[in-house]
Amino acid sequence: MSNVIESDERPYVAHPPPPGEEAAGPALTQLVEQTSRAAAALEHLYREARWKSQARYSSIAVPFATDGSGNATVQLFEVPQDSQGTLVLCAVDEAGVTPQAADTRATLSLILHAGRPGVGSMVDCIPQTPGVPAQLPSVFLYGNELTAPRVYGPTAFFLQVQNGNASKQCVARIGIWVLRNDMAAAL
Repeated sequence: MSNVIESDERPYVAHPPPPGEEAAGPALTQLVEQTSRAAAALEHLYREARWKSQARYSSIAVPFATDGSGNATVQLFEVPQDSQGTLVLCAVDEAGVTPQAADTRATLSLILHAGRPGVGSMVDCIPQTPGVPAQLPSVFLYGNELTAPRVYGPTAFFLQVQNGNASKQCVARIGIWVLRNDMAAAL
């Protein structure tokens, strides 16, 4: 095979640059940068896929009732020993209320706890703004596993209802990812 290119005019002979005078140029530099970014994105997707393949998602309904004062503390889920639990959803509903006819009393509050309720265990609450009433039904929803409340077992998530309707049947529906700690360490 010849490195002569035929044309209507005079022939052109392509010669590579002499050794040591090659120029990488901006195209090669850009290609290296794009390859590095693609490799980093691929690594991130691989880790996420591997995490999700090892974790187990559970959707659980936890029925409970408020007491005569409208208060309740309920254990939502206990994360097993040597595991981590990530609560991504908690929807709280009360018998007789709907989004159109919600319970919006001024003193109602819903509090999520990581561990037994007490100082330092609160991870989220409704209402978050003073003067804006909480309501039932309500939903604690987290965008992804990275921003959601997480505990390491053996610890439980709790929901605390304060100043709700007295003696009412309620249900908390949760969505939780559970991953064994030895799997988390391997990832």
